Amino acid sequence: GFCTRRKMSQDEGDVPCESTAEVSAVSEAAAASGPADVVGAGDVTESFDDMAQYGIITVGGTDKIGSPVFCFKAAQMPSDPRCDFDKLLRYMKTVMEEMVDSDYSIVYLHHGLSSKNKPQLAWLKKVYGGFERKYRKNLKALYIVHATTFVRTVVMCVKPMISKKFGKKIHFFHQLAELNEAVFVAKLGVPPSVATHDIEVAAKRAKKAAKKGKGAAAAPLVDPTTLVFGARLEHMTAVTEGGIPHVVEDIITYISTDESGFSSEGIFRRSVALGRVRELKARYNSGERVNLTEVGDPQMAAVLLKSFFRELAEPLLTFKLYDNFLPLADVSEPEEKLAKYREVLAMLPERNLAVLRCLVAFLLEVTKHEATNKMSINNLSIVFGPNLLWSDDAAASFADTGKINVITRYILEQPSVLE
Repeated sequence: GFCTRRKMSQDEGDVPCESTAEVSAVSEAAAASGPADVVGAGDVTESFDDMAQYGIITVGGTDKIGSPVFCFKAAQMPSDPRCDFDKLLRYMKTVMEEMVDSDYSIVYLHHGLSSKNKPQLAWLKKVYGGFERKYRKNLKALYIVHATTFVRTVVMCVKPMISKKFGKKIHFFHQLAELNEAVFVAKLGVPPSVATHDIEVAAKRAKKAAKKGKGAAAAPLVDPTTLVFGARLEHMTAVTEGGIPHVVEDIITYISTDESGFSSEGIFRRSVALGRVRELKARYNSGERVNLTEVGDPQMAAVLLKSFFRELAEPLLTFKLYDNFLPLADVSEPEEKLAKYREVLAMLPERNLAVLRCLVAFLLEVTKHEATNKMSINNLSIVFGPNLLWSDDAAASFADTGKINVITRYILEQPSVLE
């Protein structure tokens, strides 16, 4: 396989509606920490404490691939007519601006919007027009939960009037349980009123299904001995003799041999159908060895690879070594840096280190095709960093995202640290 035959060298571095999921690790705790201020023109600080108190927008952790998720809560919209909605828009952009340079997604919880707190249509138009291209370009999915029939109808009517690409990013969910397939709902900070409404919706839908004789679909049972996605690396049995999980070897082999694999533009950043991803993960979790050539989609395989690492019960670089890795980002002297990285990496369990070597070798091959796939070492470190190392303290992971990406970049630039 790729990971056993490939030898790394130091000079190779650079630089439902079925939904979509391709949307740096973050936490809603970070959104609430510190004063809500921003420095504007002339170094005049504008305080947003009055806007932050509403809790309309929070950073809701990450999606299942490690990209940030912003949660807009209609129930928290102010009913006070004196509210400065233009300032609210500036606050929303301030919360988002530091995280929209790479992929992200938005969850909109519609329940709770009423005639008392509904903003004017003119302001909603201003919101859409007020977010520059970078906000719209890197938005991978807009998940709308608990939408009324009227809202669904309006959205479907305006879809032809907005860009086709943006229209494809909009997805509806009846319940939070469905949304949980794409994002970690527990990290969204769902308002109690919305949670209560969701329970009521679930009960009504179950009753309706029972009347039709369909009943609720039973969740498929997963044999813990064959579990791949969401398992601990050391517990996986579907591995090669070298300890590489079959799913990792399958994906790397497929992308490496497919005629358009390495040349797929934006590989590891493009959106794919969540339903298809869910199906493939279920097949691997059942113990099946999936033939990805038959799937025939390098972008799908790329998303599977990111999902595998993000959904590990413990990150590849481990919780235990989190505090050992972080200081490495601040070491500047070349020889000292090389020595310290080698020292910490040597502490990894044997299987973790083997998988990391395999992944790094593969990603360096990806960078050789940067001219066509647009994925430099820098881009790959941003995409993979939060999927390889995170803390069991979500707030710490958010605060340390920059350092995590720096660490990942150095490992890719200096693969000899893994020898």
